[in-house]
Amino acid sequence: MTIALLSIRPNYVNQILSGQKTVEFRRTKFKRDVSHILVYASVPVKRLVGYFKVADIYEMSPEQAWRDFMLVGGIDRQAFFDYYKGAKFAYVISIAQVTKFENEVLLTEVCKDLSAPQSYRYLPKELFDKAKGMSVSCRFDC
Repeated sequence: MTIALLSIRPNYVNQILSGQKTVEFRRTKFKRDVSHILVYASVPVKRLVGYFKVADIYEMSPEQAWRDFMLVGGIDRQAFFDYYKGAKFAYVISIAQVTKFENEVLLTEVCKDLSAPQSYRYLPKELFDKAKGMSVSCRFDC
């Protein structure tokens, strides 16, 4: 089990947690086979808000990613292509199961030296389990 901590803007986090957004777009590829994503809502929330299981990760051109996932990506066309400007590849993370934390968790409550990643960082399973244990959570399938 490989866990990645992802920083995601709050508007996209809300769409993921509500089940409206079923894929997450990224410009960089994971170097490991990631099974779960711990979701950190960036400014102004700055908290861990839940996690999801990775169903699959697709690598394709940004144009193909837009055609295939525009209806479930939670982003408008202009913002999508601004994000991918100059990129040859889009990495599309398909979300299988989402677990929302009942109580949001500060990173420093999980580990005093843990900081928000610019894009992502890998987490030891122990820290993932600690974050899950700090909040009662409810799980639902997308």
